[in-house]
Amino acid sequence: MEAARSRNLDYRRHWTNDTAAAWLSKESRAALDGKLARVSVNFVRLAVRTLTERLTLRGFTAPGSNETDRELVEIAGLVDLPAVAETIHTDRALYGAAYCTVWTTRDGRRPVLMADTGENVSVTQDPATNEVLSAARVWRNGDVVHA
Repeated sequence: MEAARSRNLDYRRHWTNDTAAAWLSKESRAALDGKLARVSVNFVRLAVRTLTERLTLRGFTAPGSNETDRELVEIAGLVDLPAVAETIHTDRALYGAAYCTVWTTRDGRRPVLMADTGENVSVTQDPATNEVLSAARVWRNGDVVHA
């Protein structure tokens, strides 16, 4: 699982177009008098964006119901889930997994949500059911690392 996750995290290079596939031959570069160093089409970003721009969070329903759960829609608005959902969908399409950290404000009155990637989150899953058994999130604040 770790090796597969490492390979998936390598997609970040493709997302930022930092790959060996982006190039221009020496002859072409010379013919253009050095005005263009490389040419590339970012197919990874194109494919992921094409998918994620079509995914829109419209609401929530309880299991076995066809009615929209208004309370969950209100909570989603409080944590700005529609905006964060684009990041979550992009990470899921790019890496094959996406994560969210959910907690409350210090006073416990308002939920808070942050989208995370496999670069800073690791989970242990039950191999039979894929149920998440444990998770850890690591982040930096300057030189200090938190978990």
